[in-house]
Amino acid sequence: MSTSESVDPHTIARPQQAQHTNLGRSAVALLLGLSLLILGFAALPHLAAWTQAWGNIPVYLAYFLVMSIAARLFWGGADPFLAATKAVLTGRS
Repeated sequence: MSTSESVDPHTIARPQQAQHTNLGRSAVALLLGLSLLILGFAALPHLAAWTQAWGNIPVYLAYFLVMSIAARLFWGGADPFLAATKAVLTGRS
């Protein structure tokens, strides 16, 4: 980039701010996923009654989908925190 070009300050990437935003989103995903996992495990005793009321396939399909989404949210939020922790412990910032 030459010195004669003007740079719009709104288009300059701010890695520090982007990193905090990503960690904020990751925290929300982590907490939401963890909450859904806890609710899913709390629902286990009720699955038999639900299968009697609505049938095996819809209940277990819905349960599998909710738990899959919960696990994806949890690990999608946990991975950035684990990476940030590793970076701090190894001395990278």
